[in-house]
Amino acid sequence: MTRLKVALLSALCCFIVLVETTPLVKAPFGQVKGVEKVAQNGKPYLAFLGIPYAKPPLGELRFAKPERHPELNGVYDATTYGASCIQSQLMLPPEANYSEDCLFLNVFVNEINRDARKKVIFWIHGGGFVVGTSFGHDLGSFLTDHDIIVVTVNYRLGVLGFLSTEDEVAPGNYGLWDQILALKWVKENIPAFGGDSEDITISGESAGGSSASFIALSPHAVGLFSKVICHSGTATSLFGKYVNAKADALNLAKKLGCVPVDTDALANVEQSRSIVDCMRSKSAEELSKDVTFRLYRPVFVPRTDGDFLPRDPLNLLNDERYLDSIRFHDKPYLISLNNNEQQGPDVLYSMFKSFHYSRENVSIEEKDKQWEEVVWLSAMYNVADRLDRKDPSKDLTSFVFEWYDRRKGRDQALPTLISDLLFSIPTYDLLNAVARNPNGRVWYLYFNHYPQFMKGAYRGMIHGLDIVYLLDISLEDMNKITQAGMTGNFSQEDQELKALYSALIAEFVKNGNPEPPVLKELINSWPNYDLRSAKYLDFKPRPIVQEYLDREKRELWEKSVPNLARNLEKSSGHTEL
Repeated sequence: MTRLKVALLSALCCFIVLVETTPLVKAPFGQVKGVEKVAQNGKPYLAFLGIPYAKPPLGELRFAKPERHPELNGVYDATTYGASCIQSQLMLPPEANYSEDCLFLNVFVNEINRDARKKVIFWIHGGGFVVGTSFGHDLGSFLTDHDIIVVTVNYRLGVLGFLSTEDEVAPGNYGLWDQILALKWVKENIPAFGGDSEDITISGESAGGSSASFIALSPHAVGLFSKVICHSGTATSLFGKYVNAKADALNLAKKLGCVPVDTDALANVEQSRSIVDCMRSKSAEELSKDVTFRLYRPVFVPRTDGDFLPRDPLNLLNDERYLDSIRFHDKPYLISLNNNEQQGPDVLYSMFKSFHYSRENVSIEEKDKQWEEVVWLSAMYNVADRLDRKDPSKDLTSFVFEWYDRRKGRDQALPTLISDLLFSIPTYDLLNAVARNPNGRVWYLYFNHYPQFMKGAYRGMIHGLDIVYLLDISLEDMNKITQAGMTGNFSQEDQELKALYSALIAEFVKNGNPEPPVLKELINSWPNYDLRSAKYLDFKPRPIVQEYLDREKRELWEKSVPNLARNLEKSSGHTEL
């Protein structure tokens, strides 16, 4: 009998342990069962994966705003990631699943304490709005070291996320509306995980940083967040500016047989509805297979729709009355840039050039002539889109291209110009908009590190590399994405820099000021960015505060180019460039 009691007690103890190590959260949305994981730093944490925040965007919900997912019945198994959104599968984890039914989010927490009111960071992945996933975006070490709740999210991409007929039939920006709905889910449900619903920091890298600033500029997001972090992308980055949405929708409809090939334009709403209905009958793979990156005028990305974005983002950033109306200056901002953002445009430029010159049965003279035309058109459209002009100016393009040619040489002029309009200049657009207001609070970080593990053709902090100093992602996995020749492991220097970077991000998320005690031991203070001195943190193993980064290119784009554009308008007697 005694042995039986011991056996029963042992079984009961095992059962209790099993129950205690199976995290279960009861939220307004329903009950979700998570899983325990171990971070790179060896510390355990809880993950609630693949939680549906919206109805599957299928059928009539394709090319439409997302709709809230109904409350759950029973216990939802949140122990594995949900599907990633359909896309051209470039540079992505092969182990991830892809589906049009992809509107899931993930919650990561150190431990469940409903009364804790922990700070929350809402992380948006990058990928130029055409690729990417929350799968593998794991901030385990960050959240366990700093006791912050992390939420990551999937949103629709490419055609499925941003196709637009520029009317009420398919206005576009579905991927951005997905992010807003996910934020609303967090606002309503994060207290059940121990999070503070009144203190949510929106953050992201590349297209994720651009998304965070789009959200900060949208009248539909007021009250949903408290702080903003943008890494290597803002609302004025040209990879998030859609110029020819209606024409691209028509061209896709022709390819899919949804409209006669000789159709010149979408004439009316009825025609728009006809082609959208037709495209809803096509498979997601058919719609998305050809979407990729371009040297100019990206396709199927965010657009100024008069709703999510009332006007062009640069126009909004310069409109103080509008910014006041959405409480833009009520929150602090942390903006960062890497020292080799140009690596991305360099690789893209080289790929296009290599493909161009690999063609057979074309003379080298003809190839040279055609490539010059490609470079010229790319420069023209990038300049025109920066200035929000439909028709580009030859004189203005010549001025800009020659400026870059004199400094970088003929073959580097275009990728440098593109890099500046994707990353550098948009960073200053956002910095200036915040700093212009007396109540604005913004800090600027320039990630100026040269890791020892970078052994390929490029050095320094290439585009996207900053995430390995925040996320738990191995160099091996990062190298699969970037193909940048990373070898070996983090050095002691890199480990210390990651700890410092994570600490300043965490300090900003918690207190709205990115100066943790460990940073104050290295520098006296990191002041706000302002328009007069333009101070920034030159972030490296021995960080220092510097003044006025990129002065020359800023003067080009903030003064010389706009002034020349105005003079050309006056001399031509009209407003088209």
